Amino acid sequence: DAEYIKTGSFTKLSDVCADENGNIYILDSGASKIFILDKDYKYVKTIESIKKQGEDLTFTGAMGIFAAEGSVYISDTENARVLKIGVDGKYIDEFLVPDSNLIPDGFEYRPIKTAIDSRGYLYILCDGSYYGAILYSPKNEFLGFYGANSTSGGILQAIEIIFDKIF
Repeated sequence: DAEYIKTGSFTKLSDVCADENGNIYILDSGASKIFILDKDYKYVKTIESIKKQGEDLTFTGAMGIFAAEGSVYISDTENARVLKIGVDGKYIDEFLVPDSNLIPDGFEYRPIKTAIDSRGYLYILCDGSYYGAILYSPKNEFLGFYGANSTSGGILQAIEIIFDKIF
């Protein structure tokens, strides 16, 4: 708890993750803070401020955090973005709703979880999206949706099913 790691009290804990070295990252989205612990659960530091070109970015309302290969990804749900920062808290990049004809009109971009696989592909899961996870290449190029439900058939098949049920 916050008393054990001597950080004051938590506001709204949203997520926790560990990197490949065993460091633990605790997301307090209510206070826009990330608490970092080492593999022995000893407090290392707090990331409170993310600066982007002189602007302070907050992530109040964020729902997810993921750390890998020296970077931390914050699924900033309420601000419709995924922030990529270094473990030192310095801004690296952000992922907004992709500009693509694959994104349907009215798509609400609310990232809740982010992950990277061993090949460097980035997956962003959005609240309320039934299209699958948004997929980026290791070069940060939008590739489409991963794990989307596929449907087969069309209107003719639907009429055939109805006809079979009637008769």
